[in-house]
Amino acid sequence: MSAKKLTHHVHGGPLAHESSDFDLQFAFWRQSGYMVATPNVRGATGNGKTYCNIAIGDVGGAHIEDVKSVLKYVLEMPETDPERVYLAGHSRGAYTVLAALSLPEHQDYFNAKVTASCAIAGLADFAIDLQSTEGVRRQGVKKSLRIMQFGDDQNPLEDEELNQKISPVFHLNNIQTPLKIVHGTEDTNVSIENAYLLNNLIESNPTLQQLIEMKIIEGEDHYFDSPDGKREVIWNTLAFFERHCKNVD
Repeated sequence: MSAKKLTHHVHGGPLAHESSDFDLQFAFWRQSGYMVATPNVRGATGNGKTYCNIAIGDVGGAHIEDVKSVLKYVLEMPETDPERVYLAGHSRGAYTVLAALSLPEHQDYFNAKVTASCAIAGLADFAIDLQSTEGVRRQGVKKSLRIMQFGDDQNPLEDEELNQKISPVFHLNNIQTPLKIVHGTEDTNVSIENAYLLNNLIESNPTLQQLIEMKIIEGEDHYFDSPDGKREVIWNTLAFFERHCKNVD
């Protein structure tokens, strides 16, 4: 049996998990010849309160280490082609992708092992995102979401050092592998300002221009709910991955 391409997909959240339910994107990837790894990283729901709460206050840490552990495991499988390994994520999963490729403590491993990656509706700067959603989310909901990730004692809006440590926008120059960023203009969960901020940095850096592609989809929300939006996300991701195949069947 010939080795297959692998898409390692990271779920969103913080309160979310992967399940055995049908997923259109995963089915599409499998139909296109990819194996799909979909781990429930620390902080996922569906595995008990302890597992859900264990990652609070460790943004940019444990959940990325779990992605690394799964990637190491699947790379040892003879079915996996190590030259065609793709990392993808949506929402909190997209933040995980961006952080894995850029944060100093993670970027060496992921830039070496990942062929290409895709971050869909991802958060790049926690402080900017919390500020830009001020008029969109109810205060109680926004505070709850922050506490779910940071606990009571951490707030990237008030702690500049923390925000710079965990926000990928401050480490974008560490990215060394091809990356596709996709975001909808009507996203009220993760502000489109994250994508605009990244795009400004990319346009001012010739090296990043060679590595990173930005796709802004007009009129789409956080979940790309329209049929056209879903198709555009899936096809953009697949086309980007296929273009960066190092081996062709």
